[in-house]
Amino acid sequence: MLLLLSFGLDLRSNPSQVDPAYKEIDVLMRAGKRAEAEQKALLVVNRSPTANGYGLLGHIYESQEKLPDAEKAYKKSLQLNPRYEIGKLRLGIVYGKAGKFAQCVAALQALGTRIHANPEALFYLCLSYLETGQRSKALETATVVARSTPNDPEALLSVVRLLAWKELYGDSLPLLKLTAERLPQSAKAHYLVALALFKTRQYDAVWAPLDRAHRLEPNSLETLLLYGTALLEANRLSEAKDYILRARKLEPNEPRSKYLEGQVLIAEGAYDRAIEHLNAMIRDGSKDPDVHLLLLSAYRRKGDIQVAVDYAVKVAQLFPDNPLARLNAGMDLQLMGRFPEAEAHLRKSVELAGNDPDILMKAKLNLASALVKQGNDAAARPLLEELVRLDKNDVSSRLELGDSYLRAGQYESALKVLQEAISLEPKSKRGHLLLGKALTRLDKHDQAREQFKIFQELESAEGDGKSSGK
Repeated sequence: MLLLLSFGLDLRSNPSQVDPAYKEIDVLMRAGKRAEAEQKALLVVNRSPTANGYGLLGHIYESQEKLPDAEKAYKKSLQLNPRYEIGKLRLGIVYGKAGKFAQCVAALQALGTRIHANPEALFYLCLSYLETGQRSKALETATVVARSTPNDPEALLSVVRLLAWKELYGDSLPLLKLTAERLPQSAKAHYLVALALFKTRQYDAVWAPLDRAHRLEPNSLETLLLYGTALLEANRLSEAKDYILRARKLEPNEPRSKYLEGQVLIAEGAYDRAIEHLNAMIRDGSKDPDVHLLLLSAYRRKGDIQVAVDYAVKVAQLFPDNPLARLNAGMDLQLMGRFPEAEAHLRKSVELAGNDPDILMKAKLNLASALVKQGNDAAARPLLEELVRLDKNDVSSRLELGDSYLRAGQYESALKVLQEAISLEPKSKRGHLLLGKALTRLDKHDQAREQFKIFQELESAEGDGKSSGK
């Protein structure tokens, strides 16, 4: 009688006080006859409405995925008994299942630690935190699952998959590793560890969990694709091709493997074949911005500059809310001297970049450059100062900022930032040239001559290298 016991209906003690129909409902549910059980439960609650009865009816609805009906039944159970814990718990879970994430958080959060023994409730609470942007709360909930369900590692796996789905790779990595320890025979657990390590650029650490996942499940498409991606990153082209080919044979029309094949062709310098391959994907209906951006890369690498610029603008039009598409359009337009158009795209890229630091930094640097080229140093300088402040190793921003300071007559500021740039990149020709100009303006002529001398030596060395074919 576990079903009815779970809703507070104990048929073993005082059976005379329990409506006999509940026994029939229990038998019907166990037999999988949910529609008949639903009709029987409706008769019971209409005849004798109780919190337990409506809780059971809600469960029957829920088992049939009739979520609006389940929600109404659980709410009715709480009207009849506001302290009915099962109704509160199940209502919160139903909110999560129905995508009512704010209500799910409110309902389950109110139960406090009383849900810690219920992995299903914790799963939907974690999901709802993620969907309402409460990342830290989601991670706390996942930690609760790890702590409260040590003998149920599958419960932890289901929750950490949510974290990976929302790309919380760095924050969730300790939990992912714990999941793999608790599920040593789970290919999925080891794959998720490898994926998180790859996404956080811990490339050397990727191979052990990835190898383990592959041994456990040799024909896993996602594992083969991650292998191909990681090997491409390591510039191990022949090995990457092998894994990508195996993925293609496994599922010939899988878009990701086709995309990776395009990457391989570009890495091999087969630009015409890559362009043909990627255009075929687009003709077949691919709406993945990554495919279009890879095609743009192929045009650039081939040297079709005007084609690349035109296509960069087209990609930005196709995906106006994609920060990388906007960034590429801005960069290419800037190269063609179309600075106002470039500025518009780059401003939009900055606006859209959000939590992607790489795109945000590149967009701000290129925006500053476009502003400088339009004579708007005053608007460019704060952007460059921000980039220098945020990234202690950014040479390009320091060079641009130093140049801007020189034009503004702020020679001491220029000196400081240009010295930082050269300390980071001693062979920067532009850095030594600009530093020489700053020192000249500060009447430090001996030091300036030394910088100009280094600039000329670097220039000569570069010319010698080109002439000898290096």
